[in-house]
Amino acid sequence: MFDRLRRFVRRDPDPDPDDLFDIQTLCSDATDKFESSDRAGIMLRSAGDKGIEDVDAVRSVLTVDTDCPYEVVEDEFGSIWVRFDGESIEAVATSVRTIAEALWESHFDDEYVLLAAFAVTLTELNDEPLYWVYVFEHGYWYPSFPDECSWRLYYHEDAIKDWGAAHLDIDPDESRHYRIEGVPL
Repeated sequence: MFDRLRRFVRRDPDPDPDDLFDIQTLCSDATDKFESSDRAGIMLRSAGDKGIEDVDAVRSVLTVDTDCPYEVVEDEFGSIWVRFDGESIEAVATSVRTIAEALWESHFDDEYVLLAAFAVTLTELNDEPLYWVYVFEHGYWYPSFPDECSWRLYYHEDAIKDWGAAHLDIDPDESRHYRIEGVPL
């Protein structure tokens, strides 16, 4: 209930699975800034947390066909990921949306399905890696940097957010950002 009240007071956008397609527009319109690596992942709560027994529990509900191959893996911190590797950002975004819907239909809501991360490179900044992260609960995007380059890109974070803001709803509240480490993409 508190989350609903907070969303009303803050006027967060209503989370919409179609927001996932905004990454396609960003990558096609801002080719001078970003290039898709055609990889993405959906992060769920850790195994054993909030009713997700293990990776096999997630695998058992994913029986849908998608535009690109996917696999269910566990990262080094125990979070469960559905990892996608496609031939285009369109195929990856469509597949992420399809799997997210399949998870929701199987009663894994935004309490379980936390975020989608899309791997891109920053063509503007020497092809540094970056993840554009969509948080399902809030309906916002934010940039996240892999640990090995976060210190190099921190200085450019505001510019990166500005570049993305033309196509993505950027989250103004950094306290809601998930720290994603060891992303298995």
